[in-house]
Amino acid sequence: MDSPWDRRDFLRVTGAGVLGAGLAGAIAGRAAAAAPKPRAKSVIGVYLEGGWTHIDTFDPKPNAPPSVRSFFKPIPTSVPGTEITELFPLMAKCADKYTIIRSQTAPGGGHGGYVMLCNAMNPKEAASTHPSAKLVYPCVGAVVGMKKVEDGTYKGDIPPWVCIPGIPWGGNNYGFLPPKYQGFCVGDPNWKDFRAPGVSLSPEEEKRLEKRRALLAAVGSGGKEKAPAAQAAEALRQSEFRLLTGEAKTVFDLSLETKEARDRYGRHMLGQGCLLARRLAEYGVPFTTVTWGGGDVQGSFGWDMHEQVNKSLRLLAPILDQAVSALFEDLARRGTLKDTIVLLYSESSKAPDWNVKPETLGGKHPGETGAGREHYNEVMCTVLGGGGFKGGKILGESDDHGRYIKSRPVYPWDLWESVYQLMGIDPADRLPNPDGCTAYVSPATACSYARGGILKEIME
Repeated sequence: MDSPWDRRDFLRVTGAGVLGAGLAGAIAGRAAAAAPKPRAKSVIGVYLEGGWTHIDTFDPKPNAPPSVRSFFKPIPTSVPGTEITELFPLMAKCADKYTIIRSQTAPGGGHGGYVMLCNAMNPKEAASTHPSAKLVYPCVGAVVGMKKVEDGTYKGDIPPWVCIPGIPWGGNNYGFLPPKYQGFCVGDPNWKDFRAPGVSLSPEEEKRLEKRRALLAAVGSGGKEKAPAAQAAEALRQSEFRLLTGEAKTVFDLSLETKEARDRYGRHMLGQGCLLARRLAEYGVPFTTVTWGGGDVQGSFGWDMHEQVNKSLRLLAPILDQAVSALFEDLARRGTLKDTIVLLYSESSKAPDWNVKPETLGGKHPGETGAGREHYNEVMCTVLGGGGFKGGKILGESDDHGRYIKSRPVYPWDLWESVYQLMGIDPADRLPNPDGCTAYVSPATACSYARGGILKEIME
């Protein structure tokens, strides 16, 4: 289904249209008692499709056996006692701005996209008998966008959830929410002369559009009270006009940034995507997802590294290091990190064991033979900071082989409910459902999912 904010609907303005009480009280009461003060205005989620390997990135295990150990060495960071692998020297320098969660886990097998993107168990895997466990949930971006529009804190002309370049694979877009809250996909911002779909018009087109708006206003003014559907259609048309011709369209114009700023992020999809995400957050867009699978990098196997882990990491890690470190540094320098949550996460991790046996390699390291790592959700890494999350911290611990969680498990709902609370969203609130089903912002408590708890250790 096409988004109400996609290219065709922007330009086709004349045809715009609008397509357990007791338990709830108990949940709401517990949530209200524990909720921290809202701190964040926006979320930027950098999402790695395919599943990055925790051992080769932010949870190195230098003392593990050859069957587990990464080829890449750990290096110190700006935070004493915290090490990450040598692939991320720029992230090492700004480690004081983020927390590393080394005990993230995602229930379910294979790719964990749905559970990490939608904050809910896949209905096929959920053992709970609660009605909300049977629902296919929307992505968190859609939920945040809807809630911030509903509470009046976001009134901008840009849709409240923007996806760069598109909807992340494995999620459910807007799910059972109204279609207007689905992700607004803008494509690759590293394209030459990039503008978001439908927000770049020539002067001649703008003149024609202005005439069209005046004509619509004249036709629509009949003195009679409009029906609700007509009022909604008119509101959508006016929103489209404002985005096409108003101040909001300049947010997507990366040519307004200095050459130095664009170079600092990197002249690639991820770098320019993170730069655009910063501009969207500063405009006030509640949620921006920057999705990167790495498949756009020639010679790389992407983040889904069933083979050629080392080759792929040598190509992908410098890009990720440059873009995400620039995002943290830029937000901090501009004074907006304090109210912007930055989240670097993935759908799954990769197994601790290499998928070849070291004893068959004649002394070579597995990574240097084209070996890979298989899907693994038991232990993952997540990086987050800003918007009320502390920097310079480590939360949770995996064992010496990175195989099991040793302390402080963090489930997807622990992560997302913490984000919700810092955004001023009550996880116990209800979501609208067209079939009248019970649907909570976060179904974890109602469905009795295993959990480690809100991330209060790293919340300011």
